Amino acid sequence: MTATSGQHRPRVRDAGATRADLLRAARRRFSALGYERTTSRDIARDAGVNVSLIYRYFGSKEQLFEVVLEETADLFQRLETQTLEQLVEQFVDGLTGGGTPDPHYGGKHPLLVMLRETSDDSRTSKLRHQTLGAVISHFAEVIARRHHTDPTPQQMAAARLRAGLLFSTFAGVVTLRAAIPGDEFSCAGPDDLRAELTRIATEVVAGPLTPAPELPKRT
Repeated sequence: MTATSGQHRPRVRDAGATRADLLRAARRRFSALGYERTTSRDIARDAGVNVSLIYRYFGSKEQLFEVVLEETADLFQRLETQTLEQLVEQFVDGLTGGGTPDPHYGGKHPLLVMLRETSDDSRTSKLRHQTLGAVISHFAEVIARRHHTDPTPQQMAAARLRAGLLFSTFAGVVTLRAAIPGDEFSCAGPDDLRAELTRIATEVVAGPLTPAPELPKRT
């Protein structure tokens, strides 16, 4: 036996695991509290590491938030490989705590990361708005190409309107559930909620992409 065999050796830190732990803690904090009410120390404490590692792996809390926004947006940018039924199923799974990566944002829906308001004058607020806009634009492109291989600007405008309505429906469900204790959707099970959201999504997306008629001007 050597002189060092019975001694504890320094723990070798796994950088990849540490980074993943920080992201997991950040997702849960940002979805529950938003950016402003989340501190770097809270995230580090939840991850079980020193706060300095946030700056080592991400640069700042703001940059960590940007990474969380990007990966959350990816969850909603897969419409082209899914039917509407599959899209709604993924969304409902996020509401009921199943099916979302890592594993479900601390019991909150991933969409809340993009919906929680940040200060109006901060760069993080602009990042959040840009991410929401990018997701809606992606939905619009997919909806337009469901109807036309080469959509016109007018058809793209109609598709963006539908994408905004579809995303607003999802956002409304998530926001209402987060805002009202007891869950206003507890009267229905996941299957009922999935069926109703699929019906709504189908009605929003289906039909020719024609510009909305102009309303008569007030005199």
